Amino acid sequence: MLLVRFVQVGEKTIPRPRSKKTLSLDDLPEEVRATLIGIMNDARIYDVEAGLIKMAMLADANSKIYKTSMEREAESKYKSRHFAEMNKTTATLQKAAETRVEVARSQVWAEVYQEYAISYPCSICGKLITVAPGGETHRAILGYLREKGWAHGECLKRPG
Repeated sequence: MLLVRFVQVGEKTIPRPRSKKTLSLDDLPEEVRATLIGIMNDARIYDVEAGLIKMAMLADANSKIYKTSMEREAESKYKSRHFAEMNKTTATLQKAAETRVEVARSQVWAEVYQEYAISYPCSICGKLITVAPGGETHRAILGYLREKGWAHGECLKRPG
């Protein structure tokens, strides 16, 4: 015949079957015994079997906690890997954009240079001298031309 006793485990009262064999702490391995004593002390349980039941409940709860923490850690690692990849991709795209901007800038500068550079022949050898736009020499030449009244041929022909 199996006797049923009720045991207080934390805030819960649970039925516990009473076996005929008495269990002592000496029957347990040392690591289990130390853990059991700690649990019994924390929960103020004075019966070994009730302590074992409490230990089983905690082990089950801990396995759920462990699973949850492992899932969180996996998610965290996934997110950090995802953001690392995203940052790497962003940096690559940004570098590519900067390269495109530099190429476009140099192309525009070449067009501006061709459009506004001043070229005139050397008075000694006859080879062309090209003055880059926007420089000090360029501004000095433009000022000199204005000062001397240089203009379009059509503009010079106009009455004025």
